[in-house]
Amino acid sequence: MRVRGRIARKAAYLQERQAQVLWKMTGLQNLVSRNERLYQGTNSVPAGGVALPFILVQTGPQATVEVEISEDMQVVHFDFNSFLSL
Repeated sequence: MRVRGRIARKAAYLQERQAQVLWKMTGLQNLVSRNERLYQGTNSVPAGGVALPFILVQTGPQATVEVEISEDMQVVHFDFNSFLSL
């Protein structure tokens, strides 16, 4: 019975990881689609690409992110109140 419990826990873990990967891939595909629509008709962003510099992060649902942008739009500062993953 112990082995079955371990297998069940591992199967649940794998399902959770698959869901996370699918969620991330869907988000990235949506971002690429948005950029294609946004830059349609211009040569500034290649098809299927994302405008750079760009950073994609994932935080918990309760996370707060403070963003400060310099007046000349050259410096951007992000302050997260929890852990994040890139």
